[in-house]
Amino acid sequence: MFEKSFNMNQKQSNTFQRMFKNMFDDRGRSSAGKSHESREHQKERKDKDQERKREQERKKQEHQKQEKEKDQERQREHEFRSRDKEERKQEKHMHDDSAHMQASFGDSPGEMEKFDLEFDQEMEKFDQKLCQLGVRAKTLATMWKAKLRVKPHSVEEARSRNIIANYLTKCSGEGVFEMEPFNHIPPPLDLVTLRNKMFLTRETTCRAISLNTQKDSNSHLAQLLANSSDGGEFLKELPVPRNGAFFILHMRPN
Repeated sequence: MFEKSFNMNQKQSNTFQRMFKNMFDDRGRSSAGKSHESREHQKERKDKDQERKREQERKKQEHQKQEKEKDQERQREHEFRSRDKEERKQEKHMHDDSAHMQASFGDSPGEMEKFDLEFDQEMEKFDQKLCQLGVRAKTLATMWKAKLRVKPHSVEEARSRNIIANYLTKCSGEGVFEMEPFNHIPPPLDLVTLRNKMFLTRETTCRAISLNTQKDSNSHLAQLLANSSDGGEFLKELPVPRNGAFFILHMRPN
């Protein structure tokens, strides 16, 4: 009787031990699961914080770049206005001297006639340079020449026409038709607006506009790298195509 009772107590003890073991195992697994979820949550939150900081830094850099470009644009415009004002004074002085000398010989040409004569002389020089250009450059040059030959509506437009013509003649041997905006067909803008957008004067050097175009191109490249989540590391590993091109699809996670 005593032995039977002992066996039953032994079985009950084993049963309780298994129950307690299962309970502790369940709690351990639950605790481990919660700990794993906690680590995943912390990692996700840390990644979001880093992404937010990167985004804030990108916006800050973009804002600084835009402000710098605005300052440079204002500086260029100020220099353009100053040079243009000085050139106008010189032109007026030369025109007054010419009119004074011609007054004793009869009628002197007006300001529009003077600009037309200057333009015709410039076009003769430009036509001589056309023979030295390649096929594409010669095609573009012909298009720009046709735009310049349209009769101007004002003295100001005639003056802008002559300044552009002088620049094309002066820089035709410097690859001017590979630079903005002369590497495309002429835009539908009047010559005064076009000259002002280029900050073009009679003293503008041949590479001035090209350097600005290169700067803009580099800024687009810098913006592409800045917008990449890895700072452009993946792009730097890509091979450069010898022919053709490649495109990049930039996907940002939510």
